[in-house]
Amino acid sequence: MALSLTVILAMLSFQFHFVFTDGYEKPVERNRWKRALSDDDIILGLKMYERKMAGLQRKIQQQLAIMKKQKRQIDLIKYYMKRKGDDYEKEDLKGNIVTDTEKGKQNLQLMSLDNLVREVDHQEERQRKLLEELKKENTVMGDIQQRVLNNRAVCRDTHTEWKDVGSGTIRELSRQYVKCNGDELLLRFYLQKKSAAAKKVRYNYRCCRLSLKDNWQRPNDM
Repeated sequence: MALSLTVILAMLSFQFHFVFTDGYEKPVERNRWKRALSDDDIILGLKMYERKMAGLQRKIQQQLAIMKKQKRQIDLIKYYMKRKGDDYEKEDLKGNIVTDTEKGKQNLQLMSLDNLVREVDHQEERQRKLLEELKKENTVMGDIQQRVLNNRAVCRDTHTEWKDVGSGTIRELSRQYVKCNGDELLLRFYLQKKSAAAKKVRYNYRCCRLSLKDNWQRPNDM
């Protein structure tokens, strides 16, 4: 009887010890999982974030540089177009760039970091395409300037044959033809008398042509 009571007490003591021990270890386990992210991990994450922000800042600076270059291109094209007497809708193009810039600044304040990176890449690609279009248009404008503004006229002086009109009428002067080539324009002409005693006259005249660039290819989008 005494042995059975001793065994029962021992079993109860073991069960109480197991229950209390198990209940005490669980908070320690949960606390261990809470501390799984160390201070070094946090510092490493912050450094990665700083590097990503620095890269993003470089992209923004590159985009601003592209937009500044585009503005110079637009001002140059406007200068050439004003010399030709046509603004060529460059004010609308400049206004669109300003609007896109303001819209981009507003979006910078609302986007998450990942969306911001994607949007900056998208805007950079769009600005690059716009710059390519401006370069192409600037090439056309430079060609027009070379063909029209920077070329001089090539002229030649010639004359008709001497004609005796001493006994004729003034109407006979029309029989002396002044003729320029198909690519020339008549710049001036005048009637010349051979001498005071002679009754022969002729026309002296000048024909000119513009020295334009040959084989100029018209762009498809003009």
